[in-house]
Amino acid sequence: MRNRGLLVGLGIGCLLLAGCGVLALVLGVGGIRAVGSAVAEPTEIELGVIAPANVQVGESFSLLVRVRNLAAQSQTLDSIDITDSYLAGIQIQGADPGYTEVFSVLGYQSHTFRVPIAAGTELIVQFRAAAAQAGDFSGEMDICINTGGNCLTRPLRTVVSP
Repeated sequence: MRNRGLLVGLGIGCLLLAGCGVLALVLGVGGIRAVGSAVAEPTEIELGVIAPANVQVGESFSLLVRVRNLAAQSQTLDSIDITDSYLAGIQIQGADPGYTEVFSVLGYQSHTFRVPIAAGTELIVQFRAAAAQAGDFSGEMDICINTGGNCLTRPLRTVVSP
């Protein structure tokens, strides 16, 4: 009986360690969501996001993101994350400047850029997109500065007509 309790304890310990390992992997691969805490907002950044209100199925269009660095030192565009709810009818086909990695995590598609933005300058990111299916698609875009956990959120909505 004593061995059975030991085995149960070891089994629970292994499950906890495995869960922590998965959490570390998720947060380490971009770290865009901190479990149990709010995502920090970057300072000295000004944003503009432009998405078309209406498009037709099959139509190509651009999502424009303007990031202005108001700080006295360089900052970095770490990533731009778009919710799966918006992407349910919209396909991202690329961006300029190009992202180096794209992956899905916690309801978002994360695009890694890691592009420096010099003090007092701005960076414009143009996502090339296409309307894949008819519907009213809304969600959010997180623009993450310096790290994947330091983000500003902007709403997105595009209605795709047949």
